[in-house]
Amino acid sequence: MRPVGLFSWVMFIIGIVSFAVGVVMLAVELLSGQTPDNSLGMLFGAPVAFLMYLVPALIRRSQTKAGNQSAALLESAQNSEPLEFPCSLTITREKSFAGAVVPLTVLLNGVIIGQVKNGENISAAAARKKNVIQCPPGPAFAFEAQAGGSIRLSFAYGGAMRQV
Repeated sequence: MRPVGLFSWVMFIIGIVSFAVGVVMLAVELLSGQTPDNSLGMLFGAPVAFLMYLVPALIRRSQTKAGNQSAALLESAQNSEPLEFPCSLTITREKSFAGAVVPLTVLLNGVIIGQVKNGENISAAAARKKNVIQCPPGPAFAFEAQAGGSIRLSFAYGGAMRQV
């Protein structure tokens, strides 16, 4: 697992250096008969620095995994059979305090169909049987449309899409 960005590398190096200094200080304090106090702080600071290195790497890994799942869903939708008549879609963004001032871009099968603000709707037409809709930063949502049908979808900022 590779770290993400310069910050992670710096934290990793700080963690290694502080751990090494802590070990040396602990050895010196123990050999001279002193009570170990400063060295223990250095030893406990190293795992914190290492966690600051590790957390961004884990976040990046989960985003990559979600991106791979979205890509597989998108490929499946793009290879699905076309509908004889388009299916109408209504996508509702539920009102919420989180991300209230940020309009979200809505993608249908990887194509931008518009932006939706907090508490508003957007309409579109699905021309294929299998479809994928996504409003980043939320996960992709796969659904099947029927010719001439109507589907209502709802989501909250950053949350999963659901069929209503």
